[in-house]
Amino acid sequence: MHKATAYHDEFGDFFAQHAGTSPYNAYIDRPAMLRLAGDVAGDRILDVGCGAGHYAAELLARGAEVVGVDGSATLLGHARDRVNGRAELHLHDLESPLRFAADASFDGVICALVFQHVRDVLGAGFVLERLIEPRPVDDLRDVDEASYDRLSQAPSFLAARLRRP
Repeated sequence: MHKATAYHDEFGDFFAQHAGTSPYNAYIDRPAMLRLAGDVAGDRILDVGCGAGHYAAELLARGAEVVGVDGSATLLGHARDRVNGRAELHLHDLESPLRFAADASFDGVICALVFQHVRDVLGAGFVLERLIEPRPVDDLRDVDEASYDRLSQAPSFLAARLRRP
């Protein structure tokens, strides 16, 4: 994320506090993205726009080695607390090259809720492999039935799986 669009200070704290349980994040976006990521055990995964570390924690629990980058020092502080030293985290402007990483040094990349902050993803040589409009997982019905019903009617996110040809 560019410094100007990263979630700083109070907004970063607010996002970190609510992303763990919000219907959109916890019951639609995160389950869909992790389903698209598939089996990551033993893989080195780059978490682009890692935010408060929710994905990094899930990927670590699934056996991945995780490197996270984000443009917000506020969110990286939350991510550090969440992963407790188990992931490599970098404050980084996503519009700049990843000078700390060699070419082809990752087995996969997860980029959740970040596309609006990054230009030219397909222009960088990626091919769109799969595009889905995820619906909430059934667990949301038990937590918040009204949100489940409302969010099941129309998509609120797009999730894409890209690959290098």
